[in-house]
Amino acid sequence: MKIKTYEKIVLIKLLIIGIFILELVFFYLLYSHKEFNYKKIDGIIVKDNVVALVLTKEDKKILYKNSNLIMNDKIRKYTILEDEGVFIKKGNKKYYEVLIKTKTDKKYKTSDSIQVNLKDNKYRIIEMFKLIWGGV
Repeated sequence: MKIKTYEKIVLIKLLIIGIFILELVFFYLLYSHKEFNYKKIDGIIVKDNVVALVLTKEDKKILYKNSNLIMNDKIRKYTILEDEGVFIKKGNKKYYEVLIKTKTDKKYKTSDSIQVNLKDNKYRIIEMFKLIWGGV
């Protein structure tokens, strides 16, 4: 008796093995690839290329740890000009004022508010999925 084409299962077995290999590669990439978590900080432009940031102690550590920031979707280097120390005390929290020098766009004027992003931690993509599914 002759074997029909629909009775051949070699193609099905090859497809199952191929899909299994693709799933293994996908989970390996989820586990091995890391992405940064960013901290958003609001600042005020004091004068040309000088920005004043009001930070908590944790944010101040992040600022000193990094050398680049993201402003208007552009990565820019910055230098810390002056650390004013404790600026405001509210309850048990202390806020610090730090002046940084970085290149700003021409469209910003003195006393304009600006948002700055700093790299905080690296997370694996699988950990990000766990955080999202956990509802944190």
